[in-house]
Amino acid sequence: MQLKKQSVVFVVGLLIFVTFLFSVQEGQCQTQIGVKGGMNFSGFRRTADTKFGYQLGLAGKHYISDLGWFVQPEIFYSREGNLDQPLEFINVPIIVGFDFSDNFNIHTGLQAGFLIGTQGDEDHTYKNVNAVLNFGFEFYTFKKTSIGFRFDYGLSDFEKETGTSITYNFGIYVIAWLKK
Repeated sequence: MQLKKQSVVFVVGLLIFVTFLFSVQEGQCQTQIGVKGGMNFSGFRRTADTKFGYQLGLAGKHYISDLGWFVQPEIFYSREGNLDQPLEFINVPIIVGFDFSDNFNIHTGLQAGFLIGTQGDEDHTYKNVNAVLNFGFEFYTFKKTSIGFRFDYGLSDFEKETGTSITYNFGIYVIAWLKK
């Protein structure tokens, strides 16, 4: 049953992502599609333990004006948690940002993290969805590459029983833009 629910969540997120990317009419504002990969350090506010993890997925970017404002939907797999409790998510952030120059942007947004797997400490049970606020910045290093830094902070307790597990995550990533 759990695998079926995970598959449905992944497919729905992917459909939303693809629909957004193809809903833009050619010739209007610029749209980009890219592959995202990186590493992250995450944990729970209740402990000092952090977990080294990774992320891999897709990113899209749609400029909504000629002034540098953009919307950046993403969908990616992420391994997070802490040393005692590795967690696996399908994350779907919707980012809003602004290009300050041809080489730099800042961004913020909301993210839904769909829990697809846990390992380790069986004393904790977690909610299926983790709502997160994120903010960060990116450098456009080459014509088709971005290097980004993003901090994510949980908006509510993620653990069902004790309610003491607000998550945090610091990610460093690269996006290789396939269409730019």
